Amino acid sequence: ELESSWVAHHRAPKVWLNASVSDVWARVRSWNEEVGRNLARVECYLLDALDDAHAPHARRASLSQGGSGSGSDNSLDNNSEESRHYRRSGDDWHAAAHRLQRTANLVPRANRLDLLRVAWDPQLLPALNPFLSQSARRRLV
Repeated sequence: ELESSWVAHHRAPKVWLNASVSDVWARVRSWNEEVGRNLARVECYLLDALDDAHAPHARRASLSQGGSGSGSDNSLDNNSEESRHYRRSGDDWHAAAHRLQRTANLVPRANRLDLLRVAWDPQLLPALNPFLSQSARRRLV
């Protein structure tokens, strides 16, 4: 068995890199940075959506438009596509109460681990944000 492995090893074609090792590592580092930036943007979007108590955040809106999250638009109009994913029953005091409970740490705030939990069991979404509509829940999962 060892002899046949040795023979197969010597029969295998020789493979050489077309670029230097340092060039390959530079390319891999560049891809890693790009993936990291994209992961951070997706994570930010998802956590903002789960953290939102009633109206979409400016940071999320600016990210979805390709911005850095520090855009000058601090709100979305009530007729926008994003705002239609939130229940609008006129009970805004529920949202205010929810934000107050969250400030007092009585309601959980979503984190990275929650993203994993929600991916595994989407039924956990209402516990993190009871104001999300069914269509918003489908979009997040």
